[in-house]
Amino acid sequence: VVRLDAVGPATVTTNDYAVRESDPDGRFNLRYTLTVSGTYETTVYVNSEPVVSETVTVSPAAAHGPECITTGLANTMQAGVETSFAIAVHDQYGNAITSGGAVIDARLTGPKFIGTKVTMDAATGIYVVSFSTSRMGRYVLHARVEGTTGYLDLPDSPMEVIVGPGVLNLEVSASTLGGSATSSFTAGDSVMLTVGPSDLYGNHVEPDAGFGY
Repeated sequence: VVRLDAVGPATVTTNDYAVRESDPDGRFNLRYTLTVSGTYETTVYVNSEPVVSETVTVSPAAAHGPECITTGLANTMQAGVETSFAIAVHDQYGNAITSGGAVIDARLTGPKFIGTKVTMDAATGIYVVSFSTSRMGRYVLHARVEGTTGYLDLPDSPMEVIVGPGVLNLEVSASTLGGSATSSFTAGDSVMLTVGPSDLYGNHVEPDAGFGY
């Protein structure tokens, strides 16, 4: 009886995962699959006696969008304020890929096209996607990662993102002042004054918009 045991992050034996094949010379080909990355101690047994042991390293497979984990992904943001979210890249088996090199494509489409900046924390292998826009409105965030079969969306992608106005800007708001009341008029005249409350970028600000002013 010939078998192989692999002990590490996951423990397997050829009885569970491999096909034993004998060739004309009497040799055995022990085939097995490991889906959990890490370091393993493999041992070949013949008639229950250990014959040889080796240490092998199993690396993660290619990045797989649906298995990646995103954190800090919000569906609202404020015009002019940078927003970011983090991506922990995993392969199709859930193994974390921390060695870098992942190709991430993230962008927002809507009233104004928004590109993104992607950086990686070398200590953790976590990617951070940052972006901002000066124009309010409804956008759609698309985020995906390249794998062996091309690009696949991350969880929650595509996702709607609503960009609200920035903080009320008095100078920009004052520039919108208009109407007959801005010049001299006669007592008893009916006059009108118009003003468009705006943020720094000219986005209309509603007094009850809820952005902290």
